[in-house]
Amino acid sequence: MQDSAKVIGKIYSTPRTWRVDGKRIPGKIVVAEIYKVPEAVVYYKKAKTDHIIALLCGAGSLTTLAIDGANRRNYRGGPKNYNAVLPIISGSLSITGIIFILSASKNFKKAVDVRNEYYHY
Repeated sequence: MQDSAKVIGKIYSTPRTWRVDGKRIPGKIVVAEIYKVPEAVVYYKKAKTDHIIALLCGAGSLTTLAIDGANRRNYRGGPKNYNAVLPIISGSLSITGIIFILSASKNFKKAVDVRNEYYHY
């Protein structure tokens, strides 16, 4: 069941850190431990994909807000031809990004749980 490489204890999370036996460990070690268990890699890859989508949604949201700010500045002295399409797009991208970041977090924790179950902690 276990690899010949050194196996660390049960991995658990605290706010903003990962720990093993009360000691703080870097994320690279957590990822290396996840890659030792093939069943956990599936959840980790899904978490990575969700994280990338969330970052793209955040970038899109900020871009549409910047464009919207530029449009408002151009129309300040002139006629009020402003509509609310860009803020709606920005808000929906933000909400989508939040949903994907929560999904990424859930899948990463699931990958760690599968890894811990594999080593029977």
